Amino acid sequence: MAAATKTKQKQQQQPAPKPEFADGEKAKALVDQENLAAGVIRRIEEEKAKAAAAAMEVKAVLEKKATACSSWKERVAGGLEQLTDMK
Repeated sequence: MAAATKTKQKQQQQPAPKPEFADGEKAKALVDQENLAAGVIRRIEEEKAKAAAAAMEVKAVLEKKATACSSWKERVAGGLEQLTDMK
C-alpha cells in the first residue's frame, strides 16, 4: 500500500513527458503556430480598424450636433434681436 502511494507521488511530481514529433509533424506544428499568429495579428488589425471607424463616426455625429447647435443659437440670437428692436 505504501509503495503504491510513493509511486503516485513520484508520478505527480514528475512533469508530463513532452510529445515527440516526427519530422513532418514538427514542421506542421510550426506552420500551424505561424498561421495562428498571423490570424491573431489580422484579427487585432481588424479590431483596430473597427475602433477607428467607430471613433470617426462618433466624431462626425458630434460635429453635426455642434453645427446644429450653433445654427440654433444664431436663430435664437436673431429672434432676440428682432424682439429688442420692436421695443
